[in-house]
Amino acid sequence: MKNSFYFICFLFGITLIGCSDDNSVSPQPNPTNEIIKAEIVVKQAFLYMDNDSFTWLPNDTILFEHNVFLTATGSPTNRYEWLIMNNNQTLYGKERNFHHDSMGELKIRLIVRGDSTKQNYPGDDGIDTAYKTIYYCDASKMAVMGEYFGSDSTNPSEKYNVKLYYDYSKDCLVLENIDKGLTFPEPNASTPNLYDISYKVISFNAHKFATSGNNNPKGRAELQPDGKTIIINYESGSANNRTKHKFVGTKI
Repeated sequence: MKNSFYFICFLFGITLIGCSDDNSVSPQPNPTNEIIKAEIVVKQAFLYMDNDSFTWLPNDTILFEHNVFLTATGSPTNRYEWLIMNNNQTLYGKERNFHHDSMGELKIRLIVRGDSTKQNYPGDDGIDTAYKTIYYCDASKMAVMGEYFGSDSTNPSEKYNVKLYYDYSKDCLVLENIDKGLTFPEPNASTPNLYDISYKVISFNAHKFATSGNNNPKGRAELQPDGKTIIINYESGSANNRTKHKFVGTKI
């Protein structure tokens, strides 16, 4: 978790430079003549360790210490006022990065102001308000964590359990029995493990830190929309003999 945290903090700092609190621009005429609607989308900063790509994953449950990206849907010509209700902090702009350093609930209010469309909608005054609660949790609260019963595509008839959990005594993610019989990291491993965790996705890469007896898995585990099925696409093996795998399991 720490490995991805420092990288994300760096990205967060860069992005903030481009954010402006200027709220002086007045809303322009509404060309679509639609009712002003306030909606909030929350995304967590996430690094895919298996291919070194950065993204923002939408969810309202955020892993503690990760940055979030707040997006207001609607026309960019509207005015957007965010209120971080926990500390009475006001932000402006259609999109904002935000870092919160406490566990628990973070409550946000968004006010959107635009041109009134009373000509077509008599009840519209050009202002709308939305509220959103973000939940900052530790890794154990992420839905993707748990034990799954299933099989690998290389041998569908062989069933076994894979367990994903966070070991707080070692401060690391554990992938137990992934690649059947292999636990990542190894019990006595002295090398760091690279991973990132979100509510429904885990990305991991042990290939950069090869140790004897370890197949160094690299890939990602994704909890499916049903909240029960997991698909783990990964590769493993020695540097010169990597094989691709797909584990599909059901949470037990």
